[in-house]
Amino acid sequence: MSFVSKIVADAKAFKAEILKIAAKTPAVLAKVTAEAPEVADLVSLVYPQAAALEATALGVADAVAAVTTSAGTAVASNGLNAVQDKGVLSAIDALIAEIKKV
Repeated sequence: MSFVSKIVADAKAFKAEILKIAAKTPAVLAKVTAEAPEVADLVSLVYPQAAALEATALGVADAVAAVTTSAGTAVASNGLNAVQDKGVLSAIDALIAEIKKV
């Protein structure tokens, strides 16, 4: 197998993995969102500042889902969406700033 053939095969395998992850992301996010109220109640008993942390964590989960979904879409179409990616990255930067406050 030539070097170029190996790179192409690795790129195809990487693309397949991104598409698998992108397909699973909505289901995982739905599960996390559904269980969030119960987890928040339990955690707030132990850690009163948990509400702010929970909101930030859910924001991060949403941002990760957006990144994963847009990456999967970009990979599926063999391209990148620079405008969408820039918006997602801006949202992640804002969430990081919020995490630092908590």
